[in-house]
Amino acid sequence: MITDDEIPSSSFTPHGDTTKYDVKEELGISSSVIMYLGHPYSSRGVDLLISAHRTIYERTGSTLLLVLNPYYECSYLRNLAEKVLPPTSYVMVEDFVKNPEDYFRASDVVALPYKYGGELPPYPLVMLEAMSCGRVVVSTPVNSLGDLLGGSAGVLVRRPHKDALIHGLYNALMLSEVDKEEMGKLAREKVLPMDWGHVTKRLLEIYERLPGGK
Repeated sequence: MITDDEIPSSSFTPHGDTTKYDVKEELGISSSVIMYLGHPYSSRGVDLLISAHRTIYERTGSTLLLVLNPYYECSYLRNLAEKVLPPTSYVMVEDFVKNPEDYFRASDVVALPYKYGGELPPYPLVMLEAMSCGRVVVSTPVNSLGDLLGGSAGVLVRRPHKDALIHGLYNALMLSEVDKEEMGKLAREKVLPMDWGHVTKRLLEIYERLPGGK
């Protein structure tokens, strides 16, 4: 049985056949990228992210916010982005994304500023995928995410507040490439035990220990 807390880490890797810079060139992106992938619900904090990005863009002068909401109608988010952000500071994608791993690889930071965890799984799949791709993840400590990102495996924003999010995002962007790679390496090591292959192996071992399991 495969659950929403498991990932195919063979697909979601830091480089695959291409580097971050190759993917950026293919997508026509030249600046640093903050990415969000997921539902447009307010509980996921994407409206908070859009509001915070104005300050990030003003401080950096070029950082792009990439918002992917496949399958979901998000006129509210479009209207909010048009109201508070310069047109060149963001891209919003609502179409089906066939290869999200490429977008992860093109991103410098993956922002998942969840406000509360009532409707979230213990470990959201999008976070596991981002960490498996070796990305720097900025998120809040809802559910078990504080443990998942602990030990320098990501950047924790202690509360879902605009100023706190700005601080966390800016610090993540300002990390050196070496520090980003090191954090991404730690993130990937954290989630590898949740890979489908690892989980299947553990389930088979448990099954074989049961009476009549073999």
